[in-house]
Amino acid sequence: MFQRPKFQTPGRRASKRLQMFEKKANKMLQIATQTLEHSTGFSLGTRRSALHLESREDIVDEQEMENYLVCVMALQRLMQSERSLMVGIVPLQHQHQVFEIVIRDAMDMVVQDGESIASRAKRCINRHDFAAVLVVFPILKHLLTMRPEFERTVEGCDYNVRSKFASILNTLHGTGAKALEDFIESVRSDPSTQLPKDGTVHELTSNVLVFLEQLLDYVDTIGGVLAQDPVYSNALTLIPGHGKVDKNKALVGIYIKKVLVQLNLTLVGKSDLYSDIYLRAVFRLNNNHYVLKALQRAGLLDLVQLSEPDCEESYHDMIRENKKAYSQRCGGCFHPSACPIL
Repeated sequence: MFQRPKFQTPGRRASKRLQMFEKKANKMLQIATQTLEHSTGFSLGTRRSALHLESREDIVDEQEMENYLVCVMALQRLMQSERSLMVGIVPLQHQHQVFEIVIRDAMDMVVQDGESIASRAKRCINRHDFAAVLVVFPILKHLLTMRPEFERTVEGCDYNVRSKFASILNTLHGTGAKALEDFIESVRSDPSTQLPKDGTVHELTSNVLVFLEQLLDYVDTIGGVLAQDPVYSNALTLIPGHGKVDKNKALVGIYIKKVLVQLNLTLVGKSDLYSDIYLRAVFRLNNNHYVLKALQRAGLLDLVQLSEPDCEESYHDMIRENKKAYSQRCGGCFHPSACPIL
């Protein structure tokens, strides 16, 4: 069943706190380096106090997201420090092998914790708790930013070592893609049959718009996820002048359009449950009006119009059509409080 999203985390408030990760990671490095032994380097493999992901509930909250990213950043700093320490101590021909031994446990820990987050996010997807899945995108966003530096640090190491960071990204990428597509399916199959008695906005409509608005914080990340899907990459090529538009914004716009099309189809189907054809019209009118105003207010409309320039006019057409049908009863509005237009 579609659940009302809980969007207090990890929304825009979380994105501001992400700026502190670098400072936290550096502080973590300072503490860790005090205990490093000159010959063996660091040993993060036994340090589990920061996360304990496997013992928590399915929901990955903002603090846990921060803890994970700080640990990954601190690991990166420690790996760089270890590289520097080996110079002049370990013969050049043995440095890669020694380095792999030193970082193996720590890398495995980071991979396991990333997989734990992804697994729990997938359980949220199965429960249609899509608000909880949004934690995947800020993690993916910052890991993608760190990827070039990680790759430089492990350059020359065995493939099994070099591929571990990529495996985290692939897991989170797949989880994000599944969440986005399953969200559309949840809108299509929404089982609720209870409709507002006065034809006002359906809860599904408000839930969908709140979810879509949260995606604005991660347009580039989500665009990268969608670009791997042939459905979206092909749709991108059909946009006139697609080479001149922001690729990620256009891809997210295509996704939002798909969600809106499915939402409208679902709402039309639900409206047929009204026995009064005029109440049916006011229900459609109110929901279309709500969607249009929400798109305009949040800035979502700008993204949709990259692939569907007539989107706004299409909503105005639907509003006019339903307004006309609604006002035919008794020559005017029979439920003024239900209609934000008349």
